[in-house]
Amino acid sequence: MKFSERLSNLRVDADLSQEQLSEQLNIKQPSYSQYETQRSEPSLMTLSKLCDIFNVSSDYLLGHTNIKTPVNDLLKDETTPEFATIFNQLSEDDIQKAIDYMQLLIRDKENK
Repeated sequence: MKFSERLSNLRVDADLSQEQLSEQLNIKQPSYSQYETQRSEPSLMTLSKLCDIFNVSSDYLLGHTNIKTPVNDLLKDETTPEFATIFNQLSEDDIQKAIDYMQLLIRDKENK
């Protein structure tokens, strides 16, 4: 999914208008609109603000991952050290299998 689509979906899910979000970003609404229509890209500062407003990682917003949760929030989880220990013991092939399985779990959860 493209940045513009993710951004639009997050805004709609948050029940915000483009005007309301542009005010939070301290930019004009037409400037914001260009992000959703792929005519322009936000500055790093604006991207950071968007991530804070929607509580998502920049990797999610940019389409590099489907995991919305920012890394700092993931690291607060009590299971993270155990998960990292197990993950580091896997081969590259097994890591891909684990990722595929986790994505299947997420899709299954979303379909319920």
